[in-house]
Amino acid sequence: GFESCETVTDVVLPSTLKYLGKGSDCTHNRIFSNCSGLSVIDLPENLSEIGKSAFNNTSINKIVIPENVKTIASFAFSDCNMLEEITLPMTLEIIDNSCFKDCIMLRGIIIPNKVQKINPSTFENCSSLKSLVIGESVSVIEKEAFKNCTSLESVVVPSNLNLIKESAFEGCKELKSIILPY
Repeated sequence: GFESCETVTDVVLPSTLKYLGKGSDCTHNRIFSNCSGLSVIDLPENLSEIGKSAFNNTSINKIVIPENVKTIASFAFSDCNMLEEITLPMTLEIIDNSCFKDCIMLRGIIIPNKVQKINPSTFENCSSLKSLVIGESVSVIEKEAFKNCTSLESVVVPSNLNLIKESAFEGCKELKSIILPY
């Protein structure tokens, strides 16, 4: 990959690309990890999976995940301190562990309806996260999923939810409203 290429600021990927950091020929998945100068990237429409730590610790501030993506692997966007806005596709099924951990500028997120579980530490320490919409298919919110989301004020829990694990909302000091299903 291009791991730790600090001078890279802008990347254009080929339209034929389907997997970013996946496959038997990859020794690891940290494709653009620690490319701290990377701020602009357009992901191709054919992309279906974003690999582990693919954009960890980059300077991306806004990104649209293409409609064909079904999986975003663990730590894919963790430590992206400039990331304010991300649009997730309706096709998305898996947002893996710590995917957006420590994205301190992320303000809002809509979890698509095909996602069934919010994995451990997915949004941990997203201290600017204020707006949260959880898709109807989510049945489990794992431990520390929203830990220390100190700006989070309200959560609407989907009717399919049947388990909230320990410390899922620990440290959410501004949380005033949790609307539970009937």
